[in-house]
Amino acid sequence: MISKTLRKFISGFPTKHFVALAEEPEERGGSWLDSPSLPPAIVFELLEVVYGEYIDLDQKYIFVDNKSTWERYFKTPHGILRVYDYKGGVSIGYSGKLTPELRTDAKTFKDTLHEQWKKYALIKKKVIKENVRANPLGNFMRTFFSVHNLLTKAKESGSHIEALVLSASQVDAMLRFGMILKMQIRDKTIGYDSSLVYQKGKKFKMERAIFDDSLEIKLITKSEFTELSRLYDFRNRVVHRYFISDLEYSEIATCLKRYEEIIEKLGEKLRKLEQEQVKKGVGMTTPEQLGLDDKMARTIIREEYMKIDSSKYVTVIPKRKTLLPDQEDY
Repeated sequence: MISKTLRKFISGFPTKHFVALAEEPEERGGSWLDSPSLPPAIVFELLEVVYGEYIDLDQKYIFVDNKSTWERYFKTPHGILRVYDYKGGVSIGYSGKLTPELRTDAKTFKDTLHEQWKKYALIKKKVIKENVRANPLGNFMRTFFSVHNLLTKAKESGSHIEALVLSASQVDAMLRFGMILKMQIRDKTIGYDSSLVYQKGKKFKMERAIFDDSLEIKLITKSEFTELSRLYDFRNRVVHRYFISDLEYSEIATCLKRYEEIIEKLGEKLRKLEQEQVKKGVGMTTPEQLGLDDKMARTIIREEYMKIDSSKYVTVIPKRKTLLPDQEDY
């Protein structure tokens, strides 16, 4: 569902004059006409927001090099325009026959990109907040991707306290997700308790309550419940009582290993529950979600970075086939 703010923004783009082509144009050739002074990532995201997901219409070709990594075609009343990145910049070209009117269209398209980018930069944060309220489960799942990324970086850099906090947060989220999956199987529904994935105001479910509920529905065993409680107590000592206890920083590394073990166990439980949903045809898990194709991989990368810093423009482009893929310039 597109938010009201985003729908209004899209309506300001002259899509009736510049129509995105879903198939490769018959007329090829052409050359450069103009260049927007915007980074490729910004232009790429703007075009996806306005025209939908990128599909490489040239994917059947093998390219000599990777100087150009993406390209979109747009039909105007006067011909075909090509918008593409080239050696780290964005270019607007044409296909077929060049006319003065088509050259004017290229300049109009460039000016539109500059104008719309300024508007989008201002509303992007608002749009994301609207999407979270409209689809809290989507935001919840997005956070799994970003936490995995952040946790890996924290461990690699030796940032043990950050890794500890993120590990505890990931366990809490895995239990919440597991409860949703298990209850959907039990109740044969796709519905779920929204308070498990989005909480606003001062009233919310504490982690200990999640432990209790997970034990009650047999998502975790009694021994796992005990282990989680101990880890939770340790996390609280680190965060709240580091100054006023005999806790040593070196102890955190041992605790992180225990977290890794239980995260692995919970991950296996979630995979089995998702497989069970697909097998029984109940719940929200679909067969497609169990496989990781290129489209799903691009979505994961995009969602991951959006949760880390939504102000950044993330370009996730399918790789083109090149004769010399390891060479960046020629």
